[in-house]
Amino acid sequence: MHAGKTAEAIAVLDAALAKKPADPELHYARGIALQQAGRGEEAVAAWKEAVRIDPKFYPAHNGIGAVALDGGRLDEAVAAFEAAIAAKPDFPDAHYNLGRAARAQGQNERAAAALVEANRLAPEDVDVLFLLAQVDRDLGKRDEALAAATKAASLAPDDAEVRRTLGHLLMEADKVREAQVEFSVALQKRPDDNDAKLGLARALVKLERADEALVHLADLAARLPDQAVVWSEWGPRWPSSGGSTGPRARWPSSTRR
Repeated sequence: MHAGKTAEAIAVLDAALAKKPADPELHYARGIALQQAGRGEEAVAAWKEAVRIDPKFYPAHNGIGAVALDGGRLDEAVAAFEAAIAAKPDFPDAHYNLGRAARAQGQNERAAAALVEANRLAPEDVDVLFLLAQVDRDLGKRDEALAAATKAASLAPDDAEVRRTLGHLLMEADKVREAQVEFSVALQKRPDDNDAKLGLARALVKLERADEALVHLADLAARLPDQAVVWSEWGPRWPSSGGSTGPRARWPSSTRR
């Protein structure tokens, strides 16, 4: 919202609240306007007033939690999201946000449970599926992670990050050809995605297409000359890379940078 429009909205809401000070929806709306104006603490105060008036006003609990989560106050965020869920158990955003907060606390099992519930309530929410895939991967649940990422990619085929993540999961499942496709698509959508480029190079090597892989590794070496991971991938391929030009010829100059 434009700054002028935001200030106007706050003024209108202040006038409305002067007439109806016990209306939780007005306090909530005022909090939204304040948040959009970059006045997060004032927004939280407005939302706290909304839940003081109506303790079951779940959007305000969720807003309080979101600001706390963004500020790194994880215990406060969890408490707010739990309050939102208690007030409205079928509110998927609160379950998703609880999953985010729990993951930030290092509680991946709890995060997974929250995200599974969010996915049950909103089965086509790409953000939920994407985060669930990451949490399941962290928990070693590779099949579940791959299933979630595959569905996320089907729902958001133009999302480079989703396609790259699916590529990594496919590589871990030894589905190299499928992974190569995902990394290629990710790079089409975001040509500067170095992680996708490295993933593609690794897939091409496994597919015995080393010459193609070296093209990508050479590009990465030019972009990231100080990144050891690039050289660790390139090194084993270097002796068989062909004549005195191309990637092999660039190795000495790159290592001196």
